[in-house]
Amino acid sequence: MLKNENRHILLLVRLCRGKKTDIMRCIYPFASMTSVGRASAALTKSNIPHKIVDLDAAVTKKGCAFGIEVPKKHLDNAEKLMRQAGVRLKDHIEL
Repeated sequence: MLKNENRHILLLVRLCRGKKTDIMRCIYPFASMTSVGRASAALTKSNIPHKIVDLDAAVTKKGCAFGIEVPKKHLDNAEKLMRQAGVRLKDHIEL
């Protein structure tokens, strides 16, 4: 059984895939909580607004359970900072 927040995120991902929408936020999924912690520390240090979210395993290809949600306007800077912190980024989910 999915938590209500997970259902909401999964529904948004399904609705947004394949449609042109005004993207307001993006979620970077991670395979480990260690990576989430490193990414969060890098963003906090630079005052980039973000939050750690619990994802449903069906949202990602590898079934990871956590992600970092970042507002779209901070996307490029956040990605750069996370890469500089040694965090591996593959793709992100646009909501």
